[in-house]
Amino acid sequence: MPSVQIETASVMLGVGGQSGDGLLSLPNLGTNCTYPFQVSGFGAGIQVSVSKVSAAGPVKNLTRLEDFPSRYSVFQGETTLIAGVGATSMKNSANVEMALASRTQGRGLGFGA
Repeated sequence: MPSVQIETASVMLGVGGQSGDGLLSLPNLGTNCTYPFQVSGFGAGIQVSVSKVSAAGPVKNLTRLEDFPSRYSVFQGETTLIAGVGATSMKNSANVEMALASRTQGRGLGFGA
């Protein structure tokens, strides 16, 4: 089954974003079959935070590599403050889903979207 690993950093002061790198692994295509990709996001709300997130998990419904790069929407999520573990489920318009388990390190206060 395809899987992803993502490392991001974020800074928020009311409005902010996060960016990082990821690696898509496709073991069904053979050994060493991985594709690097970029990650970026945007958030807003009453929030002050600096954090680093490491996430990994399976990718479902990926039948063509062309369906992977896209804008993903979170349809089920959990956020952590200070240091902890969380989970996020995301889906794109091609119905590709990622179920990510994450570890967050940093400091934050507030709430946002």
